[in-house]
Amino acid sequence: MPYLKRLTGILATIAAFAVISSGSATSKVVEANSALATGQQREASAGIQISKNVLNKADTSEAHFAAQLDTIGVNLIPGTEHRKDSHPTAESSTHCKALAYEALMELPPEHRNKLQYLTLFYTEDGRRGLGGTGGIVLRCLNETDSEVIGVLTHEMGHIVDDGYLTGTNSAPASGFKDFSTPVPGDDPSVLYYKISWYSESKARAGGNALDFVSGYASSDPFEDFAETYAFYRLHGEEFRQLIGTSDRLARKYNFMKRIVFGGKEFGNDNNAKKVDAYIRNYDVTVL
Repeated sequence: MPYLKRLTGILATIAAFAVISSGSATSKVVEANSALATGQQREASAGIQISKNVLNKADTSEAHFAAQLDTIGVNLIPGTEHRKDSHPTAESSTHCKALAYEALMELPPEHRNKLQYLTLFYTEDGRRGLGGTGGIVLRCLNETDSEVIGVLTHEMGHIVDDGYLTGTNSAPASGFKDFSTPVPGDDPSVLYYKISWYSESKARAGGNALDFVSGYASSDPFEDFAETYAFYRLHGEEFRQLIGTSDRLARKYNFMKRIVFGGKEFGNDNNAKKVDAYIRNYDVTVL
């Protein structure tokens, strides 16, 4: 059954195989540059050339990134609040926190600032991700690093849809409902929904599977948004290979580019994996 925009989360599985390594490297370079900025200015003013070896002094360890998660304004909730049998080890806790931090730092600050609560739980089973109303629950065990980052990014799509793109209660109803609550007509997300949907449960006529980034995206407009958000962020080059097959999908790409990510594109890599543009997997995890 569909899980709607607010108050709900989903079983999310979006792998990021081609992007995760470069994303981690990028975030570590950003951290290093930030740590060096003041020193560079000071040395430059004194006419002293900085050795590249200084970069090696920046702390890019997993423990460092895990600790940084506590500094970005997200309230970390104990995993036992979600599953009483959540039992992290020091190693698994550090590893998952580091992954979460790096994934969040790869998103625009105005997106991650809408995330208020993050629950990391440590069991071998259970839903991998839940997201909505400013909070995300994320499973950290029995997952690849790519899956953990992909699930978190998908759930952030729900947070962005819910908390970043918002309308006003005084606006006329859009025709879309989050359970029994009407989505305001001036909510920017409505423009996205209407590309493929008449309502939260009825697709527009004339569409087909190529209008979506995955089979799961065709579940409802809210999963459509979250899947597309994650695919845009983590598989940009592959996404651009698909849009020539569907005008509706091209419109969704452009919505993400212009409205959600402020014109920024991702995955501009000439060596990116080539995909069959006429095939859609059930979810983007299997890419």
